[in-house]
Amino acid sequence: MKKIKLIRPHIHAGVSYSPGDELLVSDADAIFLVRYQIGVAVKTATKSANKTEKNATSATVAAITEDNTPSDNTNNPEGDK
Repeated sequence: MKKIKLIRPHIHAGVSYSPGDELLVSDADAIFLVRYQIGVAVKTATKSANKTEKNATSATVAAITEDNTPSDNTNNPEGDK
């Protein structure tokens, strides 16, 4: 099943829909609606949430790593080059 946002008025399964309405349709119906420029695919919130969560986790790990880096170069007497 795919989520499609309509960009034109459309009748689907006997129900009239307006532009901006979102429908959950079969893969075949989604292909039809996109191909004939009746609607556009909508990315699911789950994928976006997972991507955001991964980015947040990476940022947290980077921040923790930076906090554990010695700032006075005691472990690196030559300093940064």
